[in-house]
Amino acid sequence: YEPNFTLRRSYLRKLTTEIKETVSLSVPIGTKLVYFDRIEFHWPMQLNLEAGDHLPLHASASGKLYLSTLSLNERRKLVGTSSLERFTAATLTRFEDLETNIQASLEQGFFTAKEEAFSGMSSVAAPLRAPGGLVIGAMVATGNASQLQDKKLIECGEVVKRAADFLSQMSPNTRTLESLLGQN
Repeated sequence: YEPNFTLRRSYLRKLTTEIKETVSLSVPIGTKLVYFDRIEFHWPMQLNLEAGDHLPLHASASGKLYLSTLSLNERRKLVGTSSLERFTAATLTRFEDLETNIQASLEQGFFTAKEEAFSGMSSVAAPLRAPGGLVIGAMVATGNASQLQDKKLIECGEVVKRAADFLSQMSPNTRTLESLLGQN
């Protein structure tokens, strides 16, 4: 029995029910983002991503969030400035377009990917921060692209951002975000 695991799962389950989308947490490991917890919303059609699966940095909401924590030069080195790998027709394959997307996302406080890694799937991600502001992970909502159209994607992004902010601001005198995520 691990109380932080139970608390985290309960919170993710509540959020999944509220927004009616799959909610997950991911952390950067090297140059990859890895899902480490996920609560599925039961849509008739789903994309099965599981804990431990990797996501492309330039074509996922959480990947773009992670890239935003790096300097421009570090981003260039990590993803390159030549043609980025195309996963779908919507994948951003030019570094300049990716950079514009990252800057716009920084202004709104959450990141989006509209069918960029997988056809039919859109997602939003907001940063999970340790005390002091360091980004240590991402809270992500993923759903069917036909359900997560522009307006709903933005609304979902706002909810995910509030939820990530809530987890990030947990009192260090009770449970820190690191302990909630199992990183202590």
